[in-house]
Amino acid sequence: MSFQDMGSLGEFIAALATVVTLLYLSAQIRQTNLITKAQFGHGLTHRLYERFFQTAKDQEFAEFLGKDWAAEDLNSV
Repeated sequence: MSFQDMGSLGEFIAALATVVTLLYLSAQIRQTNLITKAQFGHGLTHRLYERFFQTAKDQEFAEFLGKDWAAEDLNSV
């Protein structure tokens, strides 16, 4: 096997490793995007449940959320 053949084989292996690395990185990016979407949805759900909990726990807060914001007089809250 000549030096030129070994060089060609080395280039082929490097190209193959590059393709495998790109496939691996694309899988990681896809997984990261899915995790980010799931965390975002979890955060929204957590905020909603936290508001429900606070509303159930505090009568004054429930009245505040139920206030008619279009009314002229907002001083009663």
